[in-house]
Amino acid sequence: MTLHLASTETGAGPPVVILHGLFGSARNWQGIARRLATDHCVYAVDLRNHGSSPWDESMSYADMAEDVAAFIVDRKLGSATVIGHSMGGKAAMVLALTRPELIARLVAVDIAPVTYPHDRFAGLVNALTALDLSRIQRRAEADQRLTAAVSDAVTRHFLLQNLVERDGRFAWRINFAAI
Repeated sequence: MTLHLASTETGAGPPVVILHGLFGSARNWQGIARRLATDHCVYAVDLRNHGSSPWDESMSYADMAEDVAAFIVDRKLGSATVIGHSMGGKAAMVLALTRPELIARLVAVDIAPVTYPHDRFAGLVNALTALDLSRIQRRAEADQRLTAAVSDAVTRHFLLQNLVERDGRFAWRINFAAI
């Protein structure tokens, strides 16, 4: 089942679709999107189970590619330049193989068309899901509690972008169960 992906749109001109990596979101690409928007219409997309897009049990590259294909078709973009970072790059490569008519150009960033170990990010997922969010009052508390498991502050702050406050409680905007 394809999911209707959330996105931001900026600029005018030939379409560029940007796909983020694991634990990321469209907002990670806003600076680059603004620069590209001087002569392109840029769509920064939240892939399934990330950001503001819907959640689903599947995280397969085939399903992500189908979501992006539906995104391109629904918006009548014709063929687009697709930039994919890491996980988004893999999804973009699958899209190029399965729906080449939708791809004008493909830019795969920080990923190769090889198999990577599935447990590569298990430690990060375990650390994030181990946080008892019902006891977190401020984002700084989550940061402090993650320090032992995720010592690199830049990585920790990147991951904590997925922690959002809703109705006075913190929640993840990423579907760890699917990942």
